[in-house]
Amino acid sequence: MGRKPGILRGSEGRIAFRALMKNVTQKAGFEKTFDQFSRSELRDLSEIISRISDDYRVSERTLRDYQYGYSGRKEFVASLRVVEILSKFAGFNSWFEFASAYENQESSNEAGNSGTGSRKIKVFISHSHKDILVAQAIIDLLQSSLNLENSDIRCTSVDGYRLRAGASTDSQLKAEIYDADILLGLISPASINSHYVLFELGARWGANKPLIPIVTDQKGMALLKGPLRGINALESYREPQVLQLVEDVSYILNMKLKEISAYQLFVSRLVTTSINNATEIN
Repeated sequence: MGRKPGILRGSEGRIAFRALMKNVTQKAGFEKTFDQFSRSELRDLSEIISRISDDYRVSERTLRDYQYGYSGRKEFVASLRVVEILSKFAGFNSWFEFASAYENQESSNEAGNSGTGSRKIKVFISHSHKDILVAQAIIDLLQSSLNLENSDIRCTSVDGYRLRAGASTDSQLKAEIYDADILLGLISPASINSHYVLFELGARWGANKPLIPIVTDQKGMALLKGPLRGINALESYREPQVLQLVEDVSYILNMKLKEISAYQLFVSRLVTTSINNATEIN
């Protein structure tokens, strides 16, 4: 997982830290995910965690820094001394014990995702790499509103949702485009000029399976070409339509939607990200 003595960093570290904090927040009695915590909740979590250690306090400010790295808003860097305390709070003897359990679980998942009997992708996100921030915001929204694991989502530009190393890219993507329960197609000036995105959308349309075009640019429906014009699209820069997106995905996947308080922040974040991303690219 790319560990160095005394430090945990980078995208792989962030993914492992997400798994750890899921254990920590559940143990502390919180239903929210760590990146949804307010300052007062970070303070409460700090006090709860710090009770297990007499010689070291995990401060609210430290947790807030980790929160920013956890959500990808800045480079993720965590002290292993703090992570050690978090691991013990989560019920493990050490960070090493948690990391070993986590790696074993990931290895099992990879084994289960290869060859016949592989785990089916629930959500496939077709996008241009220029829209990676919007894709990440959609992933955060879906995981905050529905009980979706990382392995349920394929998004080839976002860490934690890429194909496994050594996979046959073309054959696996073709299979997942067809087999996924739902395909979300991000429509932007960049994606409509991407041969890969057009292939993915065309293949899914031809399969006559659930497909939701998501217009991410305020140029709107004018971006839709060919057969996509006949499919009702949603706009990610309009909050009511983002709420409809979550409800529609919940219905198609037959998964219970969480209370809106669990994901309202991510609705607003997707709207803002879509507007800002379109401004930067245009």
